[in-house]
Amino acid sequence: MFQFYARFMNCLPALCRSALAILAAACLLPAFAETTAPIGFVTITVPAGVTRAICLPIHDQPAFVGAVSEVTYDASSGTTPAASGQERKAAASPIAATASSRQKQAPSLPSRAASETAVSPPPGATTITVTGANWGSFGPFATNPHVARFRTGSSSGRSYQISSNTPNSLTFSGVDLTSLVAVNEQFEIVPIDTLSSLFGANAATAGFATNPQIALADKVYLRGADGWLTVYNDGQHWLQDTGANADHFALLPDTGFLISRVATSDLSLVLRGSVPITNFAADLPDQKTTVLASYFPVDTTLDGLKLQDSPGWVKDKNPAVADNVYVQGASGWLTFYHDGASWVQLGGGALNPPITVGTAVVVARKGTTPAIYNRPPPYSAN
Repeated sequence: MFQFYARFMNCLPALCRSALAILAAACLLPAFAETTAPIGFVTITVPAGVTRAICLPIHDQPAFVGAVSEVTYDASSGTTPAASGQERKAAASPIAATASSRQKQAPSLPSRAASETAVSPPPGATTITVTGANWGSFGPFATNPHVARFRTGSSSGRSYQISSNTPNSLTFSGVDLTSLVAVNEQFEIVPIDTLSSLFGANAATAGFATNPQIALADKVYLRGADGWLTVYNDGQHWLQDTGANADHFALLPDTGFLISRVATSDLSLVLRGSVPITNFAADLPDQKTTVLASYFPVDTTLDGLKLQDSPGWVKDKNPAVADNVYVQGASGWLTFYHDGASWVQLGGGALNPPITVGTAVVVARKGTTPAIYNRPPPYSAN
């Protein structure tokens, strides 16, 4: 996984570990992997007493780059991908407070009155085969999750979490990719971080406020199948507010999460890794609320995200009809919608707020058809 360092950590060991990780990844890449992403770092700050929506705009080096030889779907097989803290399907009213401890409202989050119906993923699994890959095992996936990120074809820019693999095949549970992935399309296998691999089992080393009492610890809010999942660090492990272990919750690259800072000092997170050089694509399901990563390590604006250009995005002068975007402001969450001409802030105010590097936004879809988000890199890879 790419390295995480707080500002007070010694730089030399960090640079050595990064160099070794990059060298190891490069040794696994096949000879035809012609494009190498540059290595960089970003700093994300969570101010004291503030809840901030963030994402990971710097990724790990791919462990493999290759082309699809065969893609098949078996409707009778498949298991749920392990350790994902941010499943794509949401349960009823995921932002609204509920009686369930797994669905508590994160501080200052906007509520949404419209109900949402949980949708179960398909029961089967897709298998992608790469003839002669011989890549061995990238798992165990319960503690070391990976995604396949496509470089070409109709799924270009999308990432799918891998459930299992053989030396020449990958299995993706709960998704049918036969209409989305074709033979000869290129993809890469990329390790993704978990809470413990990114921030440490003892998150105090990364600057988090840790405590066995959840009220005294910094909290992380992740989107889960049942709504917002509340996790914290007790100084030894990441835990859900139910007490269940959360060390291996996967932090998927296309989504974001919230950090609620209870300490009286700012939390500075320095992320080092590979800069994305391909487009970013994600599905925005209808009648669902998701946390969307800004993905690329550059500052932009709400208009710069180009959500309004997504096929299926609902633009309307009535905010109750239009798809909504929640952007964090200085004193809370601001609600925006696109009226067909420009972005409008509910209640008046800024029309095009800044989206700083490492920021995520909350998308509340009102539309009845899925929207397909696709954004090219805002810079040249050359």
